Amino acid sequence: MVPPSVLEVLISRYTDGSGRRPELCFDSFVECGMVVKGLTEKFKEKDMSYTGSAKLNYDEFMSMILPFIVSY
Repeated sequence: MVPPSVLEVLISRYTDGSGRRPELCFDSFVECGMVVKGLTEKFKEKDMSYTGSAKLNYDEFMSMILPFIVSY
């Protein structure tokens, strides 16, 4: 399950700044899903025992997330 705070960050990326309630069109929804899935898979590579936590250094962290940030 994706925490509400993470959902807020994802949805805020697609707001139009009008102050209206944030909404996602279908394409944006799919894009968000792909980002979450990809980052989750990368995290699981570091969480070998499936505990929900992983230890990684800054370089590993940046290498993990930057491809997703740059491509979207």
